[in-house]
Amino acid sequence: MKRRALLVLLGLIAIGGGAAVYWFTIRSVPPGRINVLIISLDTVRADRMGFNGYRLPDGSSPTPNLDKLAKRCAAMTEAVTPAPLTLPAHASLLTGLYPDRHGLRENDSFRMPGPDGRRFSLLAEDLSAEGYHCAAFVSGQPLEERYGLAPGFSHYEDTGAQQNPVGRLTFRELPAKHTVGRAIAHLERVTDEDRPFFFFVHLFDAHDPYDWHGPHGQLDPGKRVDRYMSEIIHVDAQVGRLLKALPDDGRNTLIIVVADHGEGLGDHGEHTHGFTLHQSTLRVPFLLRAPEGVDVSNLSASGPPARLVDVYPTVLAVTAVPMNEVVERDGRNLLEPPPEDWHAFAETLYPYYQFGYAHQRCCQDRDRKVITGGTKADELFAWRTDRAEEDDLAPGEPKRVRGLRAWINRHVARPGRAAAIDVNVQQGASVPYMGGRTVGTPVEPTSSGNLKLPAAQDRWKVIKALDDARRYLRPETMDPKEASLALSAFKEERDQNPALLWWSARAVQMQGRDEKVGTQTRLLYLNEAGTLYARHLSRFKDPRAFDAGLGILFDIYDLTGERKPLLSIVKRATGELALATGAPGREKRSRTLLLRGRAREALGELEAALDDYREARRREADPGRKQRLTGKIEVLKRTRRQSGLGK
Repeated sequence: MKRRALLVLLGLIAIGGGAAVYWFTIRSVPPGRINVLIISLDTVRADRMGFNGYRLPDGSSPTPNLDKLAKRCAAMTEAVTPAPLTLPAHASLLTGLYPDRHGLRENDSFRMPGPDGRRFSLLAEDLSAEGYHCAAFVSGQPLEERYGLAPGFSHYEDTGAQQNPVGRLTFRELPAKHTVGRAIAHLERVTDEDRPFFFFVHLFDAHDPYDWHGPHGQLDPGKRVDRYMSEIIHVDAQVGRLLKALPDDGRNTLIIVVADHGEGLGDHGEHTHGFTLHQSTLRVPFLLRAPEGVDVSNLSASGPPARLVDVYPTVLAVTAVPMNEVVERDGRNLLEPPPEDWHAFAETLYPYYQFGYAHQRCCQDRDRKVITGGTKADELFAWRTDRAEEDDLAPGEPKRVRGLRAWINRHVARPGRAAAIDVNVQQGASVPYMGGRTVGTPVEPTSSGNLKLPAAQDRWKVIKALDDARRYLRPETMDPKEASLALSAFKEERDQNPALLWWSARAVQMQGRDEKVGTQTRLLYLNEAGTLYARHLSRFKDPRAFDAGLGILFDIYDLTGERKPLLSIVKRATGELALATGAPGREKRSRTLLLRGRAREALGELEAALDDYREARRREADPGRKQRLTGKIEVLKRTRRQSGLGK
């Protein structure tokens, strides 16, 4: 610890000081230092890997490149994730801490503080402080730089201004072929440097929705699970490209291949991930290939699996880089024998933030696993022998349930929980109620309150209806009437379920935009949608509902051509912006400014509109939206010049 602090201090002196360069170093690197490559396969199940025995209908393996690597790796081929969500899982991978201790509890909701705002370091910070060239290549929106995992990386490529494919209600993403190509190009530029490298390469392709890369023999593009396997086959090919590009065949490189979480694929009623804590979404592939001379005998297939929190301390152990010891890490060095009291912890808050359902936690020891949370009774599984978790042992083994519950209670009572920075939900979520916690919502429910909330497993019909409704609201499959019908059976739950109320309003709004319907009927739909958004704002205090209400007024203006809706937008937005000044989580409001600017532009108030657009751009965090605002400003400036109203 003292040695590391001295190195950082020298770096600070060399450039004149400043905490923003926490990871800077002038240390020369000893020759022969081990390189590090971590490949993260987003949304990949352990049991769909060829090296774990999976075969396609024609008998072939879907992962020949990973299979080849596995033959050169430690015997351990599986790991467990602490969260079935991309950002929390990767934050654990890069810190060695569980989500409740690093603070990033869900996608799109939180940002890791900078070095001055936390007591623990990130893996790239530790490695760069010892002279490593650290570069990251990220394929999915949840890991974009703005969420705080970039410190320590001198090069961090993410999705940036890349936008969703038209009509897809999903995260921004880049294809694996693009990401791997960029990583290889960068690798070629740095391999001649007289220092080791750490590359982090994240491939998002297997995340829903799945693309088809076939043909693949007997796989059927019309079947969802087969499209998922098509993504796995494609990702494996890109991993093969990357491995071939390593200098010296990777002999001096620590290679770790791991997934952040799995995918339900219908197991236990879950088709994607984030809703439950079953092995289908917690059990992930894990390969570790160490350079010659590193003893990996303790990474045994017969022992407990790796945990994502174990990656951080293991990398530091293999590279002989000192660990930042201010905060005790949850992970262990996998090169050492596992402790007898081995446990793994996981949680998901996604159902709580999105639907008002229970916060779920689980704990597993060497042979049992308990899942707890909400009104659903605790479940206990023999996870080693009952891989599909079909036989609930809780009724017959109450003592084991109590023991694992007690471990969870001790874990959550530990001191040292980190406070992450709230992400303004208006800017953070790509699509409302598919990610993102509304600022002001408790980080987690109280223990007593959580016991009263339904578990997601008991509300699959609602979740399916929401999935169906979103599908009907995509441009390529637009049918808002069917979307409303899908949700209408659950009206009694709307005031307790933010996602259900939001998408109910959205479905009615889209009916109001249907040009095949008469004007008066469309106005009735739009007014109903406005009422639902207002109810949502009152019930859940979500600023997106306010902005959606302004959108309803734009729809009415487009339909009637009257000025009154525009004047109402300006008045409402002005009042809301005044209330939002200095209010935590509301002060950004770039979307509200954009909408007021649009109304002012339509009213002919060009100077006021430009002021709103400029301020919206200043407050906007999303690179793509910031870029579009710049374009809007330039267009309006040209319009103003052509009108002779200004320069």
